[in-house]
Amino acid sequence: MNKLSSHDLILLQHQLMMSMGVTSDPEKMLRDFSRLLIESLDLTAVHIDQKRNLKTDTQTRSRTYYPDKHYEMGATYITHYIGVESPRESKYLELRKVSNKYWYCFSLNNIGFMVLERPETFLNEKVIPALTPVIIRMSKTYSGRKQHIVNKQQRAEIHNISTNLRTEKLKLEQILRSIEDSVMVLDKSGLITFSNHAAHKLFGADKATMVNTHFTKYLRVYDLDGNKDMTRTIGKSVINKGEWSTPRPVKLITQDNQELYVRLRVKGMFDEKYSDPSDEKYYVSTFHDVTDSYRLEQKLQIQVKHDALTGCLNRHGFGERLAQYITSRENDDNLSFVSIDLDRFKLINDIGGHQAGDALLKSVTQLIEHDINGRGSLARLGGDEFVILFNKIEPQLVEHITEDICKSIDRLRFKWEQNIFTIGASFGISHSCGKEIDTDDAFMRADEACLMSKENGRNQVTIAPKSIGNECDAQNKIIHHFNRNYLHYINQALKGTDKEYQLVLFKQDIRSISPIFQGNHHEVLLRLFHKNTIIPPDTFLPAAERSGIVREIDLFVLEKTLRYLTKNIGGHYNVNLSGVSLSDDVTRQKIQQLIAKFPNESKFLCLEITETAAITNLAKCIRFMEELNEVGVSFALDDFGTGVSSFSYLKSLPVKYLKIDGSFIHDICNNEIDEIVVQSIVSASRAMKIRTVAEYVSDEDILTKVTSLGIDYAQGYWMNIPSRLN
Repeated sequence: MNKLSSHDLILLQHQLMMSMGVTSDPEKMLRDFSRLLIESLDLTAVHIDQKRNLKTDTQTRSRTYYPDKHYEMGATYITHYIGVESPRESKYLELRKVSNKYWYCFSLNNIGFMVLERPETFLNEKVIPALTPVIIRMSKTYSGRKQHIVNKQQRAEIHNISTNLRTEKLKLEQILRSIEDSVMVLDKSGLITFSNHAAHKLFGADKATMVNTHFTKYLRVYDLDGNKDMTRTIGKSVINKGEWSTPRPVKLITQDNQELYVRLRVKGMFDEKYSDPSDEKYYVSTFHDVTDSYRLEQKLQIQVKHDALTGCLNRHGFGERLAQYITSRENDDNLSFVSIDLDRFKLINDIGGHQAGDALLKSVTQLIEHDINGRGSLARLGGDEFVILFNKIEPQLVEHITEDICKSIDRLRFKWEQNIFTIGASFGISHSCGKEIDTDDAFMRADEACLMSKENGRNQVTIAPKSIGNECDAQNKIIHHFNRNYLHYINQALKGTDKEYQLVLFKQDIRSISPIFQGNHHEVLLRLFHKNTIIPPDTFLPAAERSGIVREIDLFVLEKTLRYLTKNIGGHYNVNLSGVSLSDDVTRQKIQQLIAKFPNESKFLCLEITETAAITNLAKCIRFMEELNEVGVSFALDDFGTGVSSFSYLKSLPVKYLKIDGSFIHDICNNEIDEIVVQSIVSASRAMKIRTVAEYVSDEDILTKVTSLGIDYAQGYWMNIPSRLN
């Protein structure tokens, strides 16, 4: 901890800031923040003396967060702050050393005091200046969320009072002035008769200016989707129905052209003293400002749906966009898929390294987006594979755009250091029309047409037939039928009724190479046998994933492995779970039910998932993993480094092992960048107490290198060749 670099401190700040946004519960946020401090800074404990705060309805109490149940509470420096008045500002106070322990003390405005307990060694002098603004931000966030809870309770109280005591206007106004939500009361002409302090602050005006002024001087209301002015629509709805509200936020444009996002509710009321209610009707408008949280939510949604490298849609975002197009289609609308596979990309990756490959992918994405010109949706499915989705675009125009993209990529001269590279791309197009469309079939036809382009010499466009029954050249029919046969093979193998089709399990050792032996693992590998011919997984699994049958394959492999373990306990066995299974609620439930049948064997089971699949539905994935952790199942994050590679996500996932992708390992003895990347992954993993595995260890030099870098396990053909799991 005394050797933290500036980069490490920035990363720590980022992780601490991210921990504040995971939950709206202020107590859980404070607990998670404290535990992250403990784990990141090797603290013994975090002590908090919380003072009474009427504003946030908080009572005086002391609490301690510690890393494990073996912590023994001794004399703590926090006692020096018990009885001290609540501080009026948040800041770093002092460092005390008592009995070989260091106590770092902070005052937290509206909370109390925080003391970090650290044994024996003091923190790097740069740590406290880096921690102080983050801890101050945490205290503000905690207070804000506590205040939000109080505000929510107060809003409920306001509703009860306005229902039961409508005639006591003065009392209602006093309550309205005390809450932080903005409140405006309008008469039937739209003039402002009352506004609270929060409204004055939100709209940049004072009470004297706002009273008897028409509300449209200060704001207009717009929807989030089409930026449609909803001000008149809301007014008509309130007049006709008595109130207006929506569960979604709306956008406000203020008098100084500021954009705010609020939850708006407008309710019509009247004074019961008058015989004709319409004479004295008034309208109460409440504005709950959610601008910061809404913008953060939008940013996170963009990250989940878009490829981190290129900025275009990822597989998850592509699926959502396709679903939107399908639901909005008319009977005769055309839907086109364009499958793209870059040619010679691996060559550039091998010569220039991953940085060159990443730069090339960005350049190609910009070219494609330029030629699409907003007429279609581009997605990167992984590696150098892209797909474009065209909705309601004539087939001839789709083909013309695709030809332009092909020419643009062909003309690209990519310069990296002293080298200039030329690349190409293979394209496959499928067209579909009609209300009912088999999207899996359409996507597969585009994929097969792309394969046809590669077979015919690359750098060209192939248009797929509309269906298997349409006329097309013989070779195209053969390829189409050949790919479809894989699904037939899999179905037959899963049924187990025909010995010509078999799914066979193999295993490959994952051996401990650390100075302290940590026990060996074995990865369970799958092969498809057809008439004694072995079909490797990278040949048939893509079709299985696209069709969804991979869920049944995952359950098949898991059950076979658990049954094998009933008679062959010895080391842990790693089973891969596909992203399709991980994102499916029903399949996750079946996996848990299956594991529950083998309580003893589950303790020797390790499930491998990819980082991209894990963050697609992060909350559900974490809950699934934690539930299986409780019955002894461990988890490994596979192919780390090829997806989002975010250490903040890694921190959130309850994984025990991290498998570094083989693309960083196979050339690590010759590629300095690969070595630096692997070293950083090992260092971060070690700090998080996650064990690392090097894949693709193919010779002794690689084994020596990864051992010297501190990797815990090694897997590859140098260790052993996969053998059949009998």
